Amino acid sequence: MGILENARQVASAVQEIHNLELYQRVLGLHSDIIELVEENNRLRQENEELRKQKETQGKLRLSTTGHVYYLFNEGGQQEDGPFCTVCWDIDRKLVRPFAYRNEDGSGGHICEFCRSHRSRQR
Repeated sequence: MGILENARQVASAVQEIHNLELYQRVLGLHSDIIELVEENNRLRQENEELRKQKETQGKLRLSTTGHVYYLFNEGGQQEDGPFCTVCWDIDRKLVRPFAYRNEDGSGGHICEFCRSHRSRQR
């Protein structure tokens, strides 16, 4: 039986003895319990998101040009990428930029999310 169910049963028992003041206090306590449970759930979710970000951070490697990130597995093999450096460094979001190449052989990446532009020379 969970804490919320216990609080409901106490509220029902107090209501049966017809003590209005005690019943109101129990209802207030029940409300406080609900708030704490909701906050606990929110903090658990936030903690999980931070854990995933930290795990991802450990797998990211900057490209040799320094323009994009790639994800590597524990064995050192590239798994995924490229990803925008600006989006990850600022917002912790893995966003794929678009690669382009100019006629002269130069090129780079453009992120449509943050509008950052990273060019490289040939």
